[in-house]
Amino acid sequence: MGEWMDKARTRLREENYRLTRQREILCRVFIDNPGRHLTAEEIREYTIGTDHPLGLATVYRTLSILEDVGLIGRIDMGDGVARYEFTGGDFRPHYHLTCLECGSVTEVEWPGIKEVGDVPGIDGFEVTDHSLLFFGICSHCRNRTEDERNSNSREGGDSYAKR
Repeated sequence: MGEWMDKARTRLREENYRLTRQREILCRVFIDNPGRHLTAEEIREYTIGTDHPLGLATVYRTLSILEDVGLIGRIDMGDGVARYEFTGGDFRPHYHLTCLECGSVTEVEWPGIKEVGDVPGIDGFEVTDHSLLFFGICSHCRNRTEDERNSNSREGGDSYAKR
């Protein structure tokens, strides 16, 4: 964990920010939840159980700064709720496979998709960002019995399974 905090401190310093207590708390939330794609509300809830609970406005302000300096990435999973993932300044292009039953998210790199830039055949259009969403049923859910699939129990995963 110390390595990630050192990276965060260095990255913030490069952008003329300090690693304040609020920024450190948010980095720790991500470090303590590897692979999770957290909403601002989930982050706030997580801090309530600590010695330094943060208000939602503070969480949003801090998320904005951490995103601006490249320590976290914002994800739109198509449901209108922003989620965030910790990159530590080492973002790798990847995509998310979301299970519609349990809400689990699997990250995959797809080497066939190159860096996004100019759109071929359209003069003057420069792509600045892109989004590609995959939804389906994970192997765990596909292998459950019909009774298990019809039950309303949710087993882990992030909080955004389609219902």
